[in-house]
Amino acid sequence: MNPIISVDETHIQLIRRSGLFDERWYLRTYRDVAMLEMDPVEHYLRLGAFLERDPSPKFSTRDYLFINDDVAFAGINPLLHYVTVGQREGRFISLEEDIVTAERIAGRIPLKPGAPNVLLCAHDAQQQLFGGERSFLDMAAALYAIGVNVIVTLPQKNNVAYIDHLASLCSEIRILKYPMWRGQVPCMEKVVAAFELLIRELGIDIVYVNTIMLVEPQVAARRAGVASFCHVRELIEDDEHLMARIRMSAQEIAAAVRARSTHIIANSRLTASMFAGNDVIYAPNVVDSSIFDIPNTIGERIVFGMISSNLPKKGIHDLIEIARLCEVCVPQACFVAVGPLNDYVEAFIEAGLPQNLRFTGYAATPREAVAQMNVVLSLSHFSESFGRTVAEGLAARRPVIAYARGAVPELLQNGESGYLIEPGAVEDVVRKIEYLVANPERINAMGQAGRDFVTANFAPSALENALETAVRSVITKTLE
Repeated sequence: MNPIISVDETHIQLIRRSGLFDERWYLRTYRDVAMLEMDPVEHYLRLGAFLERDPSPKFSTRDYLFINDDVAFAGINPLLHYVTVGQREGRFISLEEDIVTAERIAGRIPLKPGAPNVLLCAHDAQQQLFGGERSFLDMAAALYAIGVNVIVTLPQKNNVAYIDHLASLCSEIRILKYPMWRGQVPCMEKVVAAFELLIRELGIDIVYVNTIMLVEPQVAARRAGVASFCHVRELIEDDEHLMARIRMSAQEIAAAVRARSTHIIANSRLTASMFAGNDVIYAPNVVDSSIFDIPNTIGERIVFGMISSNLPKKGIHDLIEIARLCEVCVPQACFVAVGPLNDYVEAFIEAGLPQNLRFTGYAATPREAVAQMNVVLSLSHFSESFGRTVAEGLAARRPVIAYARGAVPELLQNGESGYLIEPGAVEDVVRKIEYLVANPERINAMGQAGRDFVTANFAPSALENALETAVRSVITKTLE
């Protein structure tokens, strides 16, 4: 990381209030700071962290940068990162940090004697749930449906409603702090040991992680001699950010994932194409169509909407441009963006939006989100490994206009349930909007075609059947 030239006063106050900066200790330990007549917090922000000095005995600058190499790679001050982001994400602050494994939350599903025990490991969930968290709930529900004993691990206890939902699908939940994949950084042995202890204590037969970014649970599974499933939901070859984060090529990442997994579970056929072999199981993300059995009522103005996290990569800028173009040529069209009102969105609102566009905020449920529109737009600037909002829109009888990238073409029948558009071709999106506004009867016809396709191909039973195949293959081998 590089020294910081200028320091924001708000950052100084955040550090002071963190409880992790001891000014007296810092001045005693680093005597040159007093000679420079600098405020100790300002010195740490400007220069101290660059010199790998510690703000107090409670926080190791070197360890934090080593464990969280994405912070070092980005050149961010480690303590400032921890205070503003890392603490909320459950980041480790020291290699010597104790791993607490005692916290247990009872689930509401009794253990079934003789059934396989699956340790299902989740990434962290914040207060607002998105596709990754909903897919994890689908995984837990599918495992429950096929009759295995499900024990869930979470790195933090952040979202009470999410935990309560999980408790309805499993026998117990363990809160165990664990990191995300840190590229070339070795495994945290304390975390591996804690998982291995948990595997042996609970008699686990299969460790199942819901992303390639969880390494320590899989290493522990190998050491304990049990099967290790990795549910791959990343399109590695198309994810430049992921490759930069892990500091490996796509081929190296895929090889590392395969080496630590006995089975690869792929959430789309495109995801599966990165891995070859009989142990790769296609288990698509699924949609419960009964939840989305809602009418698509066409009013005087037709509503085109996007559901996302409202980050730049989701195509918010494209949506705004499309709305501006339609103000002139398609006045009967209006637009909504459903998702968090973050800083990025606030900047757009402050700069001024087209009159036909509204940001409606985060929706608590996908049904609530999709009900706000007649046609769904998917304008991601990256390749989606599945396209959950596309599938949910189709299930709700909403045609979809989407950029033809990633796995979205697996969901959308071009010209039948919506339209696939060359990525970035906003004028082509506008032309399709103009056509649907002029031919509103096509909206319901395409919507029904989309619902029929999703119901036939992406029902919860598809995931259940795939996971039952994977679990059965492990248990059969164990019995042989």
